[in-house]
Amino acid sequence: MIAVIPARRGSKRFPGKNRATYNEKSFLELALTSAVQSGVISEVFLSSDDEVIIEQAKELGITVPFKRASELSHDDTSTWSVVMDLVQQTGYVGDLCLLQLTSPRGYQLM
Repeated sequence: MIAVIPARRGSKRFPGKNRATYNEKSFLELALTSAVQSGVISEVFLSSDDEVIIEQAKELGITVPFKRASELSHDDTSTWSVVMDLVQQTGYVGDLCLLQLTSPRGYQLM
């Protein structure tokens, strides 16, 4: 099973939310840690239009197969469209898990 992290650059209500940190760890790092600790994720993929997040993901060992197209980076773009774009472009067939950086419910925060 793979994990897909959607993380676009723009945010109106919380600017820079996908670059935010908690306890000196980026949301991206927290998501990766959760995926690894789950024991069921074989690879973590990022879909983003943000060069800073893309570089951070690569440094962490997250697979970034391409930079997300601008037409999939708007406020009204559905997460489903982003995930399907990644699946279609990579040719992945199988189970996947969605990891949203700003939904840290599964993160071990303490």
